[in-house]
Amino acid sequence: MNSDLPAPPQPEPVAPTPPPAPSPPSEVSQMMAKLGAAERLVILGAVLIVAGYLLFNVIIAEYSFSHVGLLMGIWAIGAAWFYHQRSGGSWAVPYPVVLKVIGYTAGAFGVLELLVDLRYGVLDRAADVLGALVYDAGAGLMLWGARSLPKT
Repeated sequence: MNSDLPAPPQPEPVAPTPPPAPSPPSEVSQMMAKLGAAERLVILGAVLIVAGYLLFNVIIAEYSFSHVGLLMGIWAIGAAWFYHQRSGGSWAVPYPVVLKVIGYTAGAFGVLELLVDLRYGVLDRAADVLGALVYDAGAGLMLWGARSLPKT
């Protein structure tokens, strides 16, 4: 090798690109951060009931359940949203009592719906069984969360 040749130029060091700025948290994630553990159970159960209704009753039309359970799910989500997003208003009944009544009602109708399904042999297809599991799990979570709420 010839030592008279100049060395090849070295590339200039490139600074690493900075990480992207974190996106601001969504309204839903901000509300979920404000919820206590028992409230999260009630809301998770309510979301399961509403999602189960939309999937199994509206979309694939295989399994339907009491509309009272659906109303309890919608009311629980609405009550939590109004309480945490619109906290300036006053409530005639304390918020934990509202969630307890909604959760206990959903749990009672979940048990009633399960008994009716078993009595009349409604659970004869896989979609029916899966729909019943989703609904009963949601109602059970709402009941569990309602029982876990602090006494007022």
